[in-house]
Amino acid sequence: LDNLTAIARRVPMTSGLRAADGFHPYAALAERAARLATGLSDRGIGAGDAVAILLPNGPELFAVAYALFGLGAIAMPLNSAAPAPELTAAARRASAKAIVARPSLAVVAAEVAASTAPDSPLPVILSGADGLDLLARSQPTTLAAPSADAPALYLFSSGSTGRPKIVPHTHGEMLAN
Repeated sequence: LDNLTAIARRVPMTSGLRAADGFHPYAALAERAARLATGLSDRGIGAGDAVAILLPNGPELFAVAYALFGLGAIAMPLNSAAPAPELTAAARRASAKAIVARPSLAVVAAEVAASTAPDSPLPVILSGADGLDLLARSQPTTLAAPSADAPALYLFSSGSTGRPKIVPHTHGEMLAN
């Protein structure tokens, strides 16, 4: 998150992401990510916690991922078109602590949350006014920089066996890329 904030300070307000809903300057995305990081931290998400993400590619996914990176947590984007049992298996494999999803996937996210941890379903945070927007009202706080060798991103690959495996990427890798 510090890297994104530093970049946002150096580039003009015309630098950012373009999406169907308009233009999103990096400065605004960095601010949203910082606020989301505080809100997620207040919800118990911290360093080393994997969070399953069921959001389409776009500014919201970008802000959520950077919020998680800022906390030292692990962003785990999942294929929202995958069946619930496959999503549940991924969430279990990564020991996910929460799920962030768009409202149209609320039912699937709730099923995955309940199936992943039957005794204590994972929290589901939906994008929109009652979820991420509410968390983004938090005042940003100073976050400790995560270790370069700590995992930042989990992607999944079926490799040669056809069974999905976690492919971890560290904070150091993410900065180098």
